[in-house]
Amino acid sequence: MEKNRMWFWGIMVACLLLSSWWLIQNNLLFHSDVGRDMYLLKDIVDNRHLTLIGPRSSLSGFFHGPLWLYISLPVFLIGAGNPVVMAIFWLILLILSWWLVYQTGRRMTDETTAMVATVLVGSATILNSHATINSYGAVIIFPLFYYCFGEYIRTKKTKYLGLGLLVGGAMVQFEIVFGLPMLSVLIIYSVFEIFRSRKWRNMWIYMLLLVPFSTYLIFDLRHEWIQTKAVLGMSGDFSAFNWPDMINWWKLMTGNKILAWFAVIGVIWVSLIKFKNRNNEYDSWWLWGGTVVVLWGVLMVMKIESVDFYYLPLISAMAMMIACLKNYFNKRLYWVLIVSIVSVNLIRAVKDTVNYSRDVNRQDQATWLANVEAGNWVVDHCGNNFGYFVYSSDLYGYSLRYMMDHLKIKEDVIGDLNVKKEITCLLMGPNSIENNWSRETWRESDVKIKTKPAELKLFGNGILVEKYILSAEEQKIAPNPFLIKDAAFR
Repeated sequence: MEKNRMWFWGIMVACLLLSSWWLIQNNLLFHSDVGRDMYLLKDIVDNRHLTLIGPRSSLSGFFHGPLWLYISLPVFLIGAGNPVVMAIFWLILLILSWWLVYQTGRRMTDETTAMVATVLVGSATILNSHATINSYGAVIIFPLFYYCFGEYIRTKKTKYLGLGLLVGGAMVQFEIVFGLPMLSVLIIYSVFEIFRSRKWRNMWIYMLLLVPFSTYLIFDLRHEWIQTKAVLGMSGDFSAFNWPDMINWWKLMTGNKILAWFAVIGVIWVSLIKFKNRNNEYDSWWLWGGTVVVLWGVLMVMKIESVDFYYLPLISAMAMMIACLKNYFNKRLYWVLIVSIVSVNLIRAVKDTVNYSRDVNRQDQATWLANVEAGNWVVDHCGNNFGYFVYSSDLYGYSLRYMMDHLKIKEDVIGDLNVKKEITCLLMGPNSIENNWSRETWRESDVKIKTKPAELKLFGNGILVEKYILSAEEQKIAPNPFLIKDAAFR
């Protein structure tokens, strides 16, 4: 056991060091969703109000809950809105997710299996440390949910059902597309069990759902049941199913498709053995596998695009299933599979670390430092009182706009968003093939500037900054009044 602990701690320390590398460089991946979340937190602080909804979900007319925002709010206040401080918080959450996999795995299986599952999850989630959004909350607490679900199946104790309902409700707050089907399965199973056993007094336990769903209920009461109508308006198109790629799901765990195929074949083979023998109908293996099948079925029937943050929370279940193969596989074959998966994931992380460049021109345009470098150019070249406009290919511009808001406070400069002044600057992210509305078209049609810039700076990452000196007549030509300047979808 002591040898087991040595390799376990060695790999986990390596995972922690690799996860910390960007943070050591004071950097993070500051893509649009992260910028959006920072804007929502800023809105709560600036306007001093509670919010009942979180970010918009992929379900039309529906929002995630605000739980992620409230968990992040103390860190936002401590760091005075600095995203790097928020990245420290993300690293702590990443470590917490590893710890929960180990603790729940140890209780549901055994020490060695729990350590293997934790190492698998640790190596597979290193790159998630670069940026974390609301859906990662479900990744963290899902091991606790399936532990409560499993213990309720095994013991029928109401305390596990109650905790499972609360954790499941929290998962809905974090990621509706994942959390809702998981919670629904627990509710359906438990209601059936209560009716079967005739323990009617236990029905009160469902009142606990009012805690995580209270924000949705109050929001709908205040807004004419807008989200309830959105849910009732959804319907699956059963004439043409959407077949989510299960191999891509397992690739999140294994690092490449070849190992994903080995893992899936192994899991299916063992599942057939268990089905044939039926030694224990309450085996946790069925619970973990069932959660994967349930989400796959929901995404297929509802024709919801199968994007990774919907099924990323399943990573702990997939890791546990792979770790449990040791009870059925040849010992050498099992360890070859485990070592291969961990090695592939660690190699990916090492490559990411080695390829990291301190030169922002060689970084992705969505990194925090790339955005700050563009903002610093504006501060250095556009004086202390300027107007500015922001373009991104998704037309929201959350990342560059939030960076400018943060930088203006830090540098104590006056810059007015979407306002033309004598000195006017344009901060523009790169064009994308997905959006025909290019930054050149945006400049002429929305900002209504057609003269040549007095200065410009094109960064190697694709961000373009232009400085204009506008005449009084040019300043009077009003830009598009509908240009976004805040978290507009609220």
